[in-house]
Amino acid sequence: ALYQAGDIKHAAHDLSQLIHIYSTTAASGTSYPGDIVGLNLASAIALLGRIHFESKDCDRAAELCQEVLHLRCSVLGECHIDTAAASYNLALVLAETGRVEFIQESISLAKKSLDIFISHRHASQSSAVQASCIIQVLLTLGGLYLRDESFANATYCINKALQLARKVASEHPSDPTKLVDIADLLFMLAQIFHRQGHSHAALELYHESLQVERVFGEEHKEMASVLFSLGQIYHEVGDLGRAFEYQEHVLQLSRRHLGEQGEFLARVLTIIGNIQNERGNTEDAMARFTESERIMVQVRQPQSVENSPITLMSLLGIAHNLQAVADLFQNYGIEFHPAAAAA
Repeated sequence: ALYQAGDIKHAAHDLSQLIHIYSTTAASGTSYPGDIVGLNLASAIALLGRIHFESKDCDRAAELCQEVLHLRCSVLGECHIDTAAASYNLALVLAETGRVEFIQESISLAKKSLDIFISHRHASQSSAVQASCIIQVLLTLGGLYLRDESFANATYCINKALQLARKVASEHPSDPTKLVDIADLLFMLAQIFHRQGHSHAALELYHESLQVERVFGEEHKEMASVLFSLGQIYHEVGDLGRAFEYQEHVLQLSRRHLGEQGEFLARVLTIIGNIQNERGNTEDAMARFTESERIMVQVRQPQSVENSPITLMSLLGIAHNLQAVADLFQNYGIEFHPAAAAA
């Protein structure tokens, strides 16, 4: 209740006490593997891990997620679906530490969770939810492989997820939320091609992703990632007019959803300034650069965590759609406590 109310400090304190009680009970001999105490202990540690993750203490969050995985394996076995969720959570947290040496471990953990989800798919009473879980794990794997520059594996994972997402959407034509995964996966596939220098293929996929995003409206903030990437590619191929058009749209969305401040807003202004300078519009370019610098001066000033702006842009594939994954897992009766929403 404290966590849901936003009282993170007291929630963490109470959870620590609860974990101590459960640990003492388990160590006293009154509990045994498979007892409810072990599962309650895992649940408490999982939530504490999420709190540390949201506080950007990824190292401690990873330690706690590792404890949860060990407990779930001991109590439920390696092939239980809750163990798979714990494995997936640990993969996400390790990836968010930013340490290159953890990428392979994250990939291994995500693959294990994927195998378990697939094996449970036919036994699930809610195949659509189970399919969505598989889609999200494949999306995460694709992002991890992309960070590892294993483009063939990344492409394979995203294409598999895209096939499944389209199947789910076709089975639920009246539910537009099923299109969210398709938009995200098309965007990820475009990023893979973009990273490899295949600009025209990436352009087609970004446009396809944008078309799906427009189902949810022209001005929602999730469109910014696609518009920004389209602007980047048009700039790279020398189409300055379209590059300017798309980045201006990103700028409008940023102001509407994030206000007049923030590092991302400054970055977009700088990009527009560069485009305008290349187009010969030096006066407008200088105005953009000046506004960007003014914003960055304010950004560099110390600010509390509570007042930190939420970035509109985050790299897709690691933590992107994390809340959606959490909701899906909770609907399926699986606990999911590693993180809040995206890399």
